[in-house]
Amino acid sequence: MVNEKNFEEKGLSLNDLFFLAKKNWLLILIVIFVSILSGAIYGFGIRKTTYSADATAIVMAESSTATANGYQDYLYSNYLINTFKDFIVSDSVVELVKEELKEYNLSKKQILDSITVSVTTNSLILRIKAKAGNNDLAITLANTVLEKAMEAANVTENGEYKYDVLANKLIDMEYAYEATGSRGALTVLIISCLLGFVISFGIILIKYLIEDTFTSKEEFEQMFEIKVLALLPSIQINGGNKK
Repeated sequence: MVNEKNFEEKGLSLNDLFFLAKKNWLLILIVIFVSILSGAIYGFGIRKTTYSADATAIVMAESSTATANGYQDYLYSNYLINTFKDFIVSDSVVELVKEELKEYNLSKKQILDSITVSVTTNSLILRIKAKAGNNDLAITLANTVLEKAMEAANVTENGEYKYDVLANKLIDMEYAYEATGSRGALTVLIISCLLGFVISFGIILIKYLIEDTFTSKEEFEQMFEIKVLALLPSIQINGGNKK
């Protein structure tokens, strides 16, 4: 019996999806189980631990105007903190970090991929997070970036600050003394579970698209919205069986 499926005319409804899911529930469970098992093996066994360390600093500036008050200084500091956020990942700082940590043979791209600079909402705190494959490197990288950012901001040329607006603006620095390690196994498991759902329904839809016969009375009834009263499992044609 030829299946008259036509997605362009009828489409695949939500009821159709539930019907297919119910019909193929065992396939869905198997695919999800295999996906989660693979994620668990990777997340808890193969995936390497990533260590992260934080170093922080406060950006403080006084407005250059004689009539400035504390609130104006605060607004100016908020404006300045975003400048520092970009400055810390600029070539001026990264090159100094690369030279300082040349024993680790880190490229500029590796350094930039390893550090994240963020600003705490409604505050003047800059947070430098460094990630690395081992505890010591994460701590060293976070602290070196902070130190070199201050060094680069205070560099002088001909007796004057090269970046006058940034000079002496990083204060109350807090260096990183420890790092936390994580494999990210929980995230891997969640992604694996979602991937299992996607793959299983993908397989089901592909089977549905290429299938050219009805495999059950319910499928026929759902497709044509009619009631089947009886089924003929086979009929005799010229001495042979024809299902």
